[in-house]
Amino acid sequence: MPIINREWKRGKKATTKLLQLQNRVRGQLSESGKTAEELARAADADPEDVFHILSHLASNDPSVRMTKGEEPSDDKFFLAAAQPSPGG
Repeated sequence: MPIINREWKRGKKATTKLLQLQNRVRGQLSESGKTAEELARAADADPEDVFHILSHLASNDPSVRMTKGEEPSDDKFFLAAAQPSPGG
């Protein structure tokens, strides 16, 4: 098997694992804030990996919010409360 093909497959496997972890972590979020460590424990994952995933989600997904703590380990991540639709 050519080296490029092997590397591509490794990259695809790593990306798949990262996306699966992101889905597990996102599934643990609620409207009550939790730290990356708390969410990592619930998802059986590395807290640092979870922190980076949560930071990415909070920056790019309007339904995921973050409140800063004194230390990054104290940051809380949560789902934004659902907003009622206009006129409904």
